[in-house]
Order: sequence, then structure tokens, then C-alpha cells
Amino acid sequence: MDDVTDDPLTDATPHKKLRSPRIRSRIRVHEVALPPAVEPLGVVCSSVGVEISGLGLPPNIGTSGNQNGRRSRFDGRSHETDDWLLGYMATGTGTLRLDETSEYPLQQGSVVSLPPNSRYRVAVDRNRSFCVYSVTFGGQAMRERTVCTAIDELFPTAQTELCDDVIRMYQNLLAVADSRTGDAQRELGASVVLLVAKLVNRVHELRHATGTTSPVERAKTIMGAHLFDQITVDDIAHETGVPTSTFRRLFREQVGVSPYQYFLRQKIEAAQDDLQKAGLPLRAIAEKFGFADQYHFSRVFARIVGCRPTQWRKANQRL
Repeated sequence: MDDVTDDPLTDATPHKKLRSPRIRSRIRVHEVALPPAVEPLGVVCSSVGVEISGLGLPPNIGTSGNQNGRRSRFDGRSHETDDWLLGYMATGTGTLRLDETSEYPLQQGSVVSLPPNSRYRVAVDRNRSFCVYSVTFGGQAMRERTVCTAIDELFPTAQTELCDDVIRMYQNLLAVADSRTGDAQRELGASVVLLVAKLVNRVHELRHATGTTSPVERAKTIMGAHLFDQITVDDIAHETGVPTSTFRRLFREQVGVSPYQYFLRQKIEAAQDDLQKAGLPLRAIAEKFGFADQYHFSRVFARIVGCRPTQWRKANQRL
């Protein structure tokens, strides 16, 4: 069968919910403030945090209480952003008030994206359980807007479904920040760029899902949102609500190639952008886009493009 893998399209296990209406009064804030970058980096992460009440702390986060004297960002008081703020409400409800003029409702799956120098208030309903993740970041690349240009699509708030993969990305950011390793700042910056892309794709996916999108167009959106993942044609067909055999036929009739070949082409086209970046090894690119290894990536690339990725990189290297 022409599938990439048998891994599911999405994690079937929902984010853990409070089983009892009884809410713990204690609100826990765990935020890690990062030191300034010691060398020029594209995106510089300044803090990662989670605020939670009525739920157990996320995996790998074993310390409760307000760390490093950090003040809650979601307590209803007025705050001003120094860097970009990207928040995600895993559970709970609340409101965002921006510049004391506009108010936006927040619910499970809501994204809050605010640029530097934004005055805001986020009031979370503290009579119910909630879990809100946040990351702040800046750097020369954000000032010049050479990366994360799609972040404007999330301003000031956007809606996704509850996304376990987004939650895992935030939890990974927390784990890396807590590790305090020498490469933490660089790894966090790269992960933030991927997080922004994932959220934008998830927002697009939900908007298309709630519209009158055809199964084939819906499938294209799903593939675009999962270029870094390993999913099967059966999984995609299931998400579109069409039997796999019918989905394969419709896709080939409308697109001209099988869904598997189309998905591979999308991965390769996206990988070409990374190939133009000097110093990024093939192994890292292959891993990023879900190929078994760099040799598998090279074989697929040569079949689709007509030359090896090393040859293509040499001819298309950015100066």
C-alpha cells in the first residue's frame, strides 16, 4: 500500500479533563525566563510558561508555584508585551481585552498572538479548571519579519480545535527551557518557528473544515498541515469522511496523481526551501519531513525533481 506510515493522523487521546466539578483554588504558574542570547540568532525565545488550575501539572513539569517571581500573564490585570507573546488555551474560558478598546472571547483551542508593545488584559474564568501555555520571543529575524511572517494570521486571537500536537510542542519548549543546556536557546528559537507554522495550519484546517470544502480540497489542507508528520492515506480519507477507495479515485480524477504521490511532492517542495539554507544537513531535513533517513529522502527527491538533493542545492544555493 502506498502509505507513509501507519501512525495516526492525530492523537486519539484527548487532553486530560477534570472529572469532578470541584476546582482547586490554588493556581500554579510555572514560567522559565531565558537569559539573553550570547550570539546572533534568528528567533530568540525569552520565556516559556504554563498556568494551570484544577488539573495536574503537565508531564515533565514537576515544580509548582510561581517560579522566578514571575507574575501571571492571564490574571485580568493590564500587561504590556516586551516581545511577541503566543498563548494557547488548552482548557478553560476567558476574554482578551486589547488596548482597552476591543474584547475577544477565548475558549478551548484559542490562540493569542500579540506583537511587542501591545497593551492587553487576559481574564481567565478562575471558577473553572484551565490550562494556558505561553511563549515569548523576539530577535532580529522577528524585527525584520524574515521568518514567522504567517504569525499575523493569528493576531490578536484565532481559533483551533484542541490539538494534542500543539500541546506537546509547548511541553517540549518547557522541557528544553528547564534543561538550561547550552543549545537550549537555539533549539527553542527553531521550535517557536515550527509552533507558529503548526498553529497557522491548524487554524486554516478548522476554517476549511467548517466550510463547504470538497473532500479533495479538505485532504490537501490536511496534508499541508502535516508536512512534518507521518500519516497514511487511510487516515486522510477518514478525516474527509469518504471511504478510502472512493477517496483515492476522487483524488486521482481531480488532481491527476494519487494522494500519496501528491503528499510526497508537497513534502519535497517544502524541503527545497530548507535545502537553500547553507549548513542544514540532509539528515536534519529528512528527519524534519518524516522520511526514514536521508537516503530515503534522496531517493524520493531524485524521483520527483530529477536530480539528487545535493545537486539541486548546489544549483540553487542562496547567497
